[in-house]
This record gives sequence, C-alpha cells and structure tokens, in this order.
Amino acid sequence: MKKLALCVAALAVVVSTGILVSPSFFTSSPAAVVNAAPSVNTSLFVSQKAGDPGILQAAQNGFAQPLDLKVTDQGFTLEAKEVLADPLRISIIAGVKDKDGKATDVYWDNFHAPTHEYQEITIKDKAGKVLHSSSPNQVSWKTNQIGDYILFEHELRSYFDDGNKLPDELVVEFHMKKMGSTKGNWQLSVPVNLKKAKAATKTVAVNQSYTSPQGFQFDLREITFAPSGTEVVIDSNNKDFSYQLVNEKGVVLGAWDSAVAIHDESIQKNVINTMKWRESAPVEKGLRQFHYFHDLKESNGLTFKLHAVYTEEEPGFSVKLDPASVGAKQVTAEKNGTRFTFHKVSKGSGEDRYNIEFEGTLAEGVVGIFPFDTWYVTDEKGKKYSAVCHIEESANQNGRMKVSGNLEIEEMKSLPKQMTITFDSMLKEHRDVSLAVPLLTGK
Repeated sequence: MKKLALCVAALAVVVSTGILVSPSFFTSSPAAVVNAAPSVNTSLFVSQKAGDPGILQAAQNGFAQPLDLKVTDQGFTLEAKEVLADPLRISIIAGVKDKDGKATDVYWDNFHAPTHEYQEITIKDKAGKVLHSSSPNQVSWKTNQIGDYILFEHELRSYFDDGNKLPDELVVEFHMKKMGSTKGNWQLSVPVNLKKAKAATKTVAVNQSYTSPQGFQFDLREITFAPSGTEVVIDSNNKDFSYQLVNEKGVVLGAWDSAVAIHDESIQKNVINTMKWRESAPVEKGLRQFHYFHDLKESNGLTFKLHAVYTEEEPGFSVKLDPASVGAKQVTAEKNGTRFTFHKVSKGSGEDRYNIEFEGTLAEGVVGIFPFDTWYVTDEKGKKYSAVCHIEESANQNGRMKVSGNLEIEEMKSLPKQMTITFDSMLKEHRDVSLAVPLLTGK
C-alpha cells in the first residue's frame, strides 16, 4: 500500500549581443563540496530507496543522520529511524510496531482524517519556538509508505525568506493521538542538525536580465545548490516558458517547462515536484517562480539556456454541425492552420453530459490546447454550454501536433438541433529566444 503524499564556481553571463560578463563569486565546485561520500553507507534512505533521486543522492553523500528514538503507548511503538535535512527540506524515516515488535500499517487507518485531529507535526527552533510557514498550502507533511517504514517530508524554504537565517539546529516534534482505532499519546522530538548541509549549500547571485522578441522580461536571479536538490529563482512578466540546464558536453541535466500540463511535447526533466512550496510570488516585474531539480551532481560547466516562451493565442475557431448527422457525415473546419474533424456525438456518462469525438491538426508552432474554460458549445437558441477537452492521443508529425479525443459538454440535458463549437485559446511556442548563462565553469 502506497500513500502520497548549489557550492558555486566562477560565473559568466552570455547575452544575445555576445557580450561576456564575469562577476566574481565563491569559486569552489559543488561537486567537490557535495560529493564527499563516506566509504560505507548504511542509510535507510539508500537501502529502502526512500525519497526522490535528490534525497537518495544526499544520503549517498553522507547527509543522513541515524536516529534511535521511540515511544510506546497502548501496545504500539512509534520509532524515528533516520533524518535527512538541508536548507531546502526535511525528510524523516519513521515506523510503527505492534506489541509483538512487528511492523504495522495502522498509521494509515487515519490518514484521511482532518488535519491535526489525530496527529500534529511541528517544526521548532532549538529554544522550542514553533516555526510557521509563509505559505498557507504547506501545513501538512507529505507521507509515503516505504516498505515497513513511513517517509515524512516537508520543505523548509517557506519558513525562512533568507537562507542565512536558517539555524544550525531544528527540532521536529511528532504528536500522534491515534493508531488505527486505538487512542493514545505518542510524542517524539527529533533533533535536526543542519550544520554540515548548510556548509555544503551555496547560492549563486546571477541577476541576469533578458527581454524576448515578444516583449517578455526575464530576470534569472539566483541558483542554490544544496545536497538534496537545486533551486532556480526567476522573475518574469510571462508565466509560461521553458529552459534547460546543460553540462559542458551538451547533456541536458534538468529542464523546466511551465506548460507541462497542457502540451505533450514538454521538455521537463528531473524536476522535484514535491518541492513546489508555492507557485509564484508577486514582484515588480510580474511573478517570481521557484523551481527545483535533482540529479545535477555531474554539474561541471553547467549552463542555463532559455528554451522557449509561450503565448496564449486566439484561434478564432468556430464550426456549426447537426448532431444527428455527424455520425454519418464528418464535419471538418479549418482556421489559421488549425483543422478539426468531428466524427460522432454520443450520450455521456451523466444525465446532462454529451460527448463529441474529434481529431485535429494544430497550426505550426501551436503545441497545446487548454482543456478547461476555453471550449464552448452554443445551441440554435443561443444558449451557451461549457465543454471539457479530453486529449486521448497526440503526436508530433513534421513539426505539427496531431491530436484526437473528445469534448465533454456539460449541463446539456438533450441534444439541440444544431450546435456551434468554438474554442478561444491555444498555446503557441516561440523558440526565437537567446539567453545562455554559464553557471559553473568546471573544477
């Protein structure tokens, strides 16, 4: 049963004009600092493969701390076995045993109970002061079952607006009030020593600005290399863009793609999804975004490359069809290079749902269509219905996206005699961008 839950080197900046700017920063290689692994590693994070590749890399490099903490009540024992923490996040391996000393999964019986009803986990400083996240979405800890153990994870970035304010020591306090149907009192205080991880964490202040041909402004502010991952901070007045982190051999070690949810040609790679502690923060230039990556250990010669920017375009697409005859006669419409063919209208799963099957070819440069709030069906009386676009198959053929799927029309109790299908927004990719920022120039 499974439940879900940078060390810097000389910096050089290449701008589109070909100018090379080389500010002076701390010149140690991240690989030299982070990769000092012990000769023998007995970490549970490693043996149980607990956590994402960033956590495993940090554990392999000796940043996990063994624990021998336990508390027993009502025949159940809560144990804390190991902790791994750096300025980005905290991960703790724990477990529950029954009166016979056997691992049990009773913890999960109350997993969906309201927050704090049967468990409370708090982060405190060494003096016992409870710390609070600046992000309201980060109240709960992420949990995973890993074999006989439970992996508890929480980000740390929302607790300290400045990494320099992070203390060397923290305490994570567990207070469990129920195991299965058994009420009790299980309290554990887990000490977290961050001194070693802080020493291996470095931030590169980049502050390189760029304006795309579309007028979008980008400010690559800083990159932080920590034992369990890499944080990239970018300000932009456009929320949708993509970039790559490339080594000296041209190998893409990490990539971010803002539009991953709506286009199937995403370049996203090695992103730590569980570290998304906030979508963005408002700043003078628009929005500040925080992105997290793992598996950048071979990072000599690392370069940031802006890959593309995305814009929402109005396709001006509209097609009229007779629902009763669509099955016998396909209806095809094309506008500005985007073509759709509608095959069949059928009753949906609900009383007020209808489905329309389609296939289409998107215009050159269009890489995605939005599933929600952009598709509409209007009947012959002018009544407008929302529709959800479900893409079932997609493929890139000769540089153009081909898609197939169905439109699910909502709140339509009976088929009209005639309907008009429209959608008013699609995602277009622009590759005419030129921003390359060498971040690490080698050992």
